[in-house]
Amino acid sequence: YQPNLVLFLAPSDVTIDDVTTNDNGFAFFESMVVSWFKEKIYDTMDHTWFGFNTRIPNTEPPELRSQQKSTSWKLMGGGSLRLRRENGYVSAFHSEDSVTFTQMGDSMELPDAFKTAPLKIGMRMKREWKSAYNMSLLPTIVSGGPTTVGSGENPDSEVYSFEAANADIYNAAHSSDPTNGIQIEMAIYFFQAHTDKKKL
Repeated sequence: YQPNLVLFLAPSDVTIDDVTTNDNGFAFFESMVVSWFKEKIYDTMDHTWFGFNTRIPNTEPPELRSQQKSTSWKLMGGGSLRLRRENGYVSAFHSEDSVTFTQMGDSMELPDAFKTAPLKIGMRMKREWKSAYNMSLLPTIVSGGPTTVGSGENPDSEVYSFEAANADIYNAAHSSDPTNGIQIEMAIYFFQAHTDKKKL
């Protein structure tokens, strides 16, 4: 298998170290985030596997609900993943061409503590024990409230990794319905991702 791209939503107190574990520590990463969505391909197969996990409400210690799906095409250059929180639910979408999106399974309800609370958004790699990977990405971040980036001086409280040079960041205009205004969306567009030459 090739390295997997993973999108995630995390509680506001989660640190960079919490979400950048190696492959052996992926279970720890899962325990620290609220929801994650990833893709996986095999070098010689025209196939993509998707995994979408979200914390189950009212479980202690936190448990995850998991959904899986596979397609008969390989997510290569020009494809996209999208992870969205809206109205207390989180949804995942994939696209082969970054134009037409298909929802991955069902939307999943978040625990009450994360339905409207500020969340951190991010992406990481699950390397599948490969020593390196080659992937070009363009994040698109949409927020129902003010969307700002930081200076990098306080990475635990700033979206300092995303700026105008490497991401499209929007304030989304919503109706007066307060639940509609609490939206976070992160879409990742693959540019020449998972090239056929990437045998690591």
